Amino acid sequence: MPVERMLVCVILIAGCGSGGASPPDAGDIDGAPGDVSTSPDAGPDADLDATPPDGMAIDAMPIDAAPIDAAPIDAMPIDAAPIDAAPIDAMPIDATPIDAMPIDAMPTCVVPAFTTGVSTLAGCEIAANVDGARADARFANPVNVARGPDGDLYVADFDNNEVRVVTAAGAVRTLVAQTHFVRPFGIAFTAAGALYVQTDDDDLGAHSGSTGTVWEVDLVTGVATVVVRDVGRPRGLAALADGRLVLSDYVHHTIRLLDPDTGTITDLAGATDLPGYADDVGAAARFDGPYDVAVLPDGRIAVADLFNQRIRAVALDGTVTTLAGTGTPGATDGDALTTATFQYPVGLAVDSAGDLYVTDTGNFVVRKLAAGAVTTVVGDGTGDWLDSDNLLAARLYGLEGADVSADGATLWLADGSRGEALPYNRVRVVDLTGP
Repeated sequence: MPVERMLVCVILIAGCGSGGASPPDAGDIDGAPGDVSTSPDAGPDADLDATPPDGMAIDAMPIDAAPIDAAPIDAMPIDAAPIDAAPIDAMPIDATPIDAMPIDAMPTCVVPAFTTGVSTLAGCEIAANVDGARADARFANPVNVARGPDGDLYVADFDNNEVRVVTAAGAVRTLVAQTHFVRPFGIAFTAAGALYVQTDDDDLGAHSGSTGTVWEVDLVTGVATVVVRDVGRPRGLAALADGRLVLSDYVHHTIRLLDPDTGTITDLAGATDLPGYADDVGAAARFDGPYDVAVLPDGRIAVADLFNQRIRAVALDGTVTTLAGTGTPGATDGDALTTATFQYPVGLAVDSAGDLYVTDTGNFVVRKLAAGAVTTVVGDGTGDWLDSDNLLAARLYGLEGADVSADGATLWLADGSRGEALPYNRVRVVDLTGP
């Protein structure tokens, strides 16, 4: 396995810089393909075997073992430093935890005025957990966003183990903060307005490649209730028109459907623990690290196929096709299938016209797939932070999650640190109608 891919695998499976055990053994859930009942009462080990396979374990390469010159930050498409090696909560600042400081005693945070292009909606360079007005609010590695039916933005605040809510003015409040709600990543609203969130850990406190858990969140009380537990690592979460949820499991290379009313999971495409690339139907199709998903206007499911460097589509009959990307890592715009290249696509968002926005994490930009062509629409390609009126002059870093307004006018980005001890803890907002 090439070093570049090994580093990316280690970090992604570890969880945005979070350490974790090895993924479960290859094979079908419960030894049988097809429909699987995964109710919360089944227990932590009922659905997936958490026994590590032979070979390299996750987090087997500590960051301290890698020479600094061997992997510059700009060359690391996804973070190369597991958060378990130096948790944020374990990093004292002048011996006083930053979360314990009163707002007026915190280090100065840079939150510039809104621009007409790419702006910081909330958060800054300082990782902390603070609710309040735009100038005061703090996040710790926000990884994903979803716009709610109320117009507010719901944020998976990964290192704080919370779901936060941000208004259009940048004011922040905490919605979910409860025991064993740990490492939230996937986040999606249904057409009926129900909020579902995926966490890497389960509600029993376990963390491995098999402990992914899906919760339903009460938007009034903030209480999160388990729908299913121990269902792999489905960080890609999207809602179909009929209320079923799409689960994209980048560790086990599958796309599945969850009925949240019954807890039943149905295989749709891909084969468990068999990565590859193949446009085919159902279990004959292959993905390699399918990350985020978005439901297209025609009902197909767009998939960010991370290690295949492509954007795929899955019909509800399981038919898989390629939408964009030649498979060669790169940053080339142009014809979607013959010219365009990506470098570790992760986040997806689609507007009502079917235009698809892709967070291209290896290139630190946002790409747009529309009318059979790919264009770069946000970012200058430098992994950093800079707000700008000019969309192509702005700088981005984390880019692990995105959402877009139905009219395609506004894009929101989770611009976190990728789990590294770096000054990127923001939620960004982009006026796509700007220059």
